[in-house]
Amino acid sequence: MIRFSLYCKREHKFEGWFGSNEDYEKQKNAGLILCPACGSAVIGKGLMAPHISAAHNRDSLRPGAGREVEENNSAPALAERTEVLQQLLVLQKMHRRKLEVLHKLQTLARKMRENAENVGEKFAEEARKIHFGEAEKRSIYGRAGAEDIHALQEEGIDVMPLPPLPEDNN
Repeated sequence: MIRFSLYCKREHKFEGWFGSNEDYEKQKNAGLILCPACGSAVIGKGLMAPHISAAHNRDSLRPGAGREVEENNSAPALAERTEVLQQLLVLQKMHRRKLEVLHKLQTLARKMRENAENVGEKFAEEARKIHFGEAEKRSIYGRAGAEDIHALQEEGIDVMPLPPLPEDNN
């Protein structure tokens, strides 16, 4: 296995283990390597230094040293590693699907916000005014606590939380 230092387009750094450089390229080109911090599939390799263990090199000179390598490359050991890699691929695909759904929700939220008025912290108050005919009927969005949302729903006022957008954190 080869350990690569990886980074995404947002410069998050992480590492990945691959059977070969070719395995890395195949997974990268298939979009199977995702940044664990942001989910980006735009990945690059960073500078790497080979990992050389002096103790390991000395141990390789002792009698029977190759036995561990043979045991690690035995059919059961390879089958176990293959199963683990397959499980990781399944998890990666699930993660990608989750990110796709989140992206679709964020796109929907952006469209809704483009066609609505931001009333900020006065969301619950303004929603009540619209519901009871005290204000012009229009689409609004803003902020409200869980208690306010629950109270609005009990009053028969339809509200729907919008997923957070990345720009909300800026």
